[in-house]
Amino acid sequence: MLIILNTGRPGELCDSMIAGIALSTRAALATRNARHFADVAITLIDPRAA
Repeated sequence: MLIILNTGRPGELCDSMIAGIALSTRAALATRNARHFADVAITLIDPRAA
């Protein structure tokens, strides 16, 4: 189980991999599951709000 930003909250492996790719490429992440990435320092885009 992975820990997101030392908050002590476990994260899903696939979410962590997606966030890691977005962070390493300095890209924004478009997702409808913003709460899964709320603890990660990444720019989120909600496609439903656009």
